[in-house]
Amino acid sequence: MDRSPPLLELHTTTKKLPPSEGMENKVTVVFETVIDYIHNDSVTGNQTLIGSSPDHSLFFAINFSTASTCPSHISDLIIRCLLNYYPSTIKSLTMRIGGNAWTWGRLACRIASAGLRLGFGYEINLLLTTTHQRILSVGSSPSLLRKLVFKGRIDVEELEILKMGKEPCSICLEDLSCGGGPGGVPSRMPCSHVFHIRCLLKWFSRKSTCPMCRRLVLSHMTKKQHREGQYEVFN
Repeated sequence: MDRSPPLLELHTTTKKLPPSEGMENKVTVVFETVIDYIHNDSVTGNQTLIGSSPDHSLFFAINFSTASTCPSHISDLIIRCLLNYYPSTIKSLTMRIGGNAWTWGRLACRIASAGLRLGFGYEINLLLTTTHQRILSVGSSPSLLRKLVFKGRIDVEELEILKMGKEPCSICLEDLSCGGGPGGVPSRMPCSHVFHIRCLLKWFSRKSTCPMCRRLVLSHMTKKQHREGQYEVFN
């Protein structure tokens, strides 16, 4: 879930066009939305950035030319172009892309200021990035953690081939080959570290990292997985 207001960043690049390209004032505004996936440790309360991914459904660009450096004129041009993408009211449009009403005024002022500095015959490019945080919690999917543990199960033959039978489990410090029922069977994590199944199940009831390297077990989610409340395990 999103717990904080989106972060809005605006970057501008400008270029004075040579006379051979005419006196047209070209403006391009690119809108992109990025999702930051934040892992929340339910025990310690610590939050860690797992990764980021673009929201392609909210990525587009508008292009227009302006004969004026008046902010209100430029703002009208921006809104007119945006309505081609989202034929709705201005209020719902600003909500849709994650910005605020003042966003258009800020964009227009940035363009007008650059245009005044450059004079006629220029190219202005703006990148408007809206970043949302999506909070993930291990406690939301205990069944997936159990599946991960049992999926990494190592049989006796493989343990002998790897010559790891006498290696200690870093959680309980007993040999990996100690047996003791199904819970004593070793399991390999995606990061290649091996522990007893029973030890891992107990560990994951409190933490969400590998007991050895402290790497997060859960990685970023796809949009489809987020809707379904599922998590993607790192490789």
